[in-house]
Amino acid sequence: MDLFKIVNLREEGDIIDRLALSGFQKDFASTLSTLYALEQSHIPLPDKILQEAISRIHTPGLREAVVRQQDFYVCEQQRPFDFQGSLKSNDIVAGLTDGNEILKRILAPYRGKVVYADIWGGWCGPCKGHMRDFVPAIKEAMKGRDVIFLYLANRTPDDAWRQIIKEYGSVGAQTVHYNLPGTQQEAVEGILLNGGYPSYAIFDKEGRLVTKNAPRPNEKDKLIQTLEEQLNK
Repeated sequence: MDLFKIVNLREEGDIIDRLALSGFQKDFASTLSTLYALEQSHIPLPDKILQEAISRIHTPGLREAVVRQQDFYVCEQQRPFDFQGSLKSNDIVAGLTDGNEILKRILAPYRGKVVYADIWGGWCGPCKGHMRDFVPAIKEAMKGRDVIFLYLANRTPDDAWRQIIKEYGSVGAQTVHYNLPGTQQEAVEGILLNGGYPSYAIFDKEGRLVTKNAPRPNEKDKLIQTLEEQLNK
């Protein structure tokens, strides 16, 4: 788990202890803080940190909620995962600093296909919500078609990045994930990011940027229509 999140969890616990709250209110606040830390990273808490967190919670039901969530992520971490070639090495863009050159190198293997790019982050709840809840239906509609779903992760530790992808089953022949170094991701986002996160873009079959304001996955019909239009060109 990210060291920053561990430190932040401890600091939040100290703040909660100092607040003028009832015992149950403190328990509830500590539970929410701990669950949030787990759900942000999708990685189990280290045993010492978990015990510190549980020691602040005296309500049995709330303690059990934290333990259940911890156990879930322990099981997820141990579950075998077939990456199916979806998680790509950054070696292909090693040494590049220009966003256009990075994108050109990443997109080169998919010439002749339409690429739907997703700028997301493991810290971003809406990003993960779209990936988990709406993208599967889009992928099913585009199954076997010349469409690639390209994910570019922002500020996401590698272990959390892999675990989120595994948990959501976001792999397959048409799915590609990159977790670029920060400066390279920033260079790419300078071209593709449209306001905030998540952000979606579409590239045509020649690797040219069509739009960085593509329909979101929850706009299923509109997105499928847009992808079909590019496929038919």
